[in-house]
Amino acid sequence: MNQRSALAIGLRSCGIDLEPGGRYRRRLIHDCVGGQRFGGISTPTSVPSILIFTGAPGKEFGYSDEWLDDTTFLYTGEGQRGDMEMVRGNCAVRDHTETGEELHLFEIEGKGYVRYVGEMECVDHEWRIRPDEEGKDRKAVVFHLRRVE
Repeated sequence: MNQRSALAIGLRSCGIDLEPGGRYRRRLIHDCVGGQRFGGISTPTSVPSILIFTGAPGKEFGYSDEWLDDTTFLYTGEGQRGDMEMVRGNCAVRDHTETGEELHLFEIEGKGYVRYVGEMECVDHEWRIRPDEEGKDRKAVVFHLRRVE
């Protein structure tokens, strides 16, 4: 973990030591650095970081995230109904290297807790047909994320 990451420094100011595998209350992360408290993509304004959240709750909305191998994670973009669009959080994930923002992956563990996976980099994206929350086929953006070592 890059202890010099903007997110790690921002959280440390609130007494939170960010470590891969560490378990944290999502509410406390947002209390410290801001960002949207719900949904899969959060864009805090107090640190140049994008927080992405994956886990079982997303499956009911048609999200299907998975590891391809030890370093590559496929992450479904945001949008619950109809075709996804390359706007808001999806743009933030796609463009994070150009905008100088870090990308951090958390796994939802339930009851308000998340586990920190680590810093990632978006290396590609593609459009796939996936069901929306109503079970209807739609275009969904799938980001190819690689671990930052």
